[in-house]
This record gives sequence, C-alpha cells and structure tokens, in this order.
Amino acid sequence: MTQDKARQQDQEAASVASDPTLNKEAVDEVVEQYERSANSDDDKELDVSTQKELGDVERALEDSVLGMDDAS
Repeated sequence: MTQDKARQQDQEAASVASDPTLNKEAVDEVVEQYERSANSDDDKELDVSTQKELGDVERALEDSVLGMDDAS
C-alpha cells in the first residue's frame, strides 16, 4: 500500500470516528449482536473477525469512559 493511500484511509477513519451518529450506530449494532449471542442457547464460537470487532469496541468504550472520568 502506498503512503498516500494509507494516509487517505487514516483520514477517512478519523472522519468516521469523529461522527458521533456513526459511532452510536456502530456501537448499538455491536451491542445488539453481543446481547443476541449472549442470550442465545447456542454454544457456537464467534469467528475471529467478530471477536476482534467486539474487542475493538470494548476497548473504545473503555477509553471513552476513562476519558469522561478524566474530564470530570
């Protein structure tokens, strides 16, 4: 990947990350999937990409909570 393409992807990710509506929708979707799987009686394993996505969301939520705690 070229540096320009990587820079463009970073800028796109930053603009998406700064949009609170998109963040809320993404978090809501992941939370809904998590709750659905937690309430399910199936003992199936989540695929690796889903586990990674849930981990990323969990870390982002922790970071935002820590940021709110620091700000207060």
